[in-house]
Amino acid sequence: MTTDCPDCDGSGTTGHESDCPAPEEDIPGSVASLLQTIEQPLWMEHAACRTAGPLPFYPEPLHRADLAREYCDSCPVVDDCLIHAVVVNETHGVWGGCSPRERRRVRKAWVLTGEIKRENKTIWPVRAGE
Repeated sequence: MTTDCPDCDGSGTTGHESDCPAPEEDIPGSVASLLQTIEQPLWMEHAACRTAGPLPFYPEPLHRADLAREYCDSCPVVDDCLIHAVVVNETHGVWGGCSPRERRRVRKAWVLTGEIKRENKTIWPVRAGE
C-alpha cells in the first residue's frame, strides 16, 4: 500500500495516518470515478475546444472573447461546460460560451432558483421529457 502523504512511510506508525489522503487503491470505485470526473469531466472529451490552446478562452482584459465563442457556438457539450463552470464557480476564462461576468449572473440565479439557465431555457436540472 502506498500513501499520497509525503510524511507517511506506509508503516502505519507515524501516528497521523487517519488525517492523510487515502491511497489510490483504497478509494472505492464509484468515488474514484467521481474524483476522475471532477478532475477531467467526461464531457470534455467531446468539447469543440479540446484541441485548442487556452489563449482564446482567456483573453487579455478589455479584449473580446469572440474566437472562444466561435468554438462554443459549434460545441455539442456547451451546456455541460456552462453547468460545470457554474457549479465549480470558475472565475476566469470563457466557459460554456459565457464570460466570468455572464457566469456570475447565471450562478446568482442558480443559487436563488436551483436552476441553471441559458437564454431563458433551463439546462439543469434536466427534467423528464426535456
